[in-house]
Amino acid sequence: MNIVIVGASSAIARAIALEVGKDDRLLLLGRDVEDIGDNAADVFIQRGAKTDHLTFDIADRSQHQTVFDQAVAILDHIDCIFFCHGVMFDQEEAEKDPDACAKTLDVNYTATVLFANLFVAHMREREEGLLCFISSVAGDRGRQSNYIYGSSKAALDVYVRGLQHQLAPTNVHALLVKPGFVDTAMTWGLPGMFLVASPERVARDIWRALRKRRYTLYTPWFWRFIMLIIRSVPRFVFHKSKL
Repeated sequence: MNIVIVGASSAIARAIALEVGKDDRLLLLGRDVEDIGDNAADVFIQRGAKTDHLTFDIADRSQHQTVFDQAVAILDHIDCIFFCHGVMFDQEEAEKDPDACAKTLDVNYTATVLFANLFVAHMREREEGLLCFISSVAGDRGRQSNYIYGSSKAALDVYVRGLQHQLAPTNVHALLVKPGFVDTAMTWGLPGMFLVASPERVARDIWRALRKRRYTLYTPWFWRFIMLIIRSVPRFVFHKSKL
């Protein structure tokens, strides 16, 4: 299987790269060429999977077509792509700094959709393929503590669910992943963290769900029920909370 991983410097992306089969071929995309180069070497040493890498900033739309073309040239075709990138600013910073707000919305949603559309078209033409989008439980209900970040993930959720609807008659499949708290650089030091999962556990859940062609994955599994409760709280009660 020929696999592309976007945001390959993230902890979850690294864990996914080590989770896939040794007979798969990987292409890692990320902004830090030295870091993703080290990741590629590490994957080869630990798993024996042939791994290439390209420098890529998804926020730079001028790179999208070029990097897609390079990916096809390197791999010949793409069987699977993981969108593991993302950015999250403190809520207060995102409210006060227009650039931080715009970057959150662009990286987590707009740029993701524009880049993903290239791979969707490629897979539809080949009549097969797998796409995996890592969203967040933060998109399930707007909360005062992170609603700008959450809104970008909620928008991504709608895109993926619409894409799933469109792809239903085909052999192309999209998985929406909604992790809870994961031990990553993005969440390090945040207050109120509980039930924190390791990237390795999340990667195992994702790879299993993708191979089974599931549509939505909450990981770890108990976040499905936590978010069901949060979504069910009446507004007049919810607005008294500090979530």
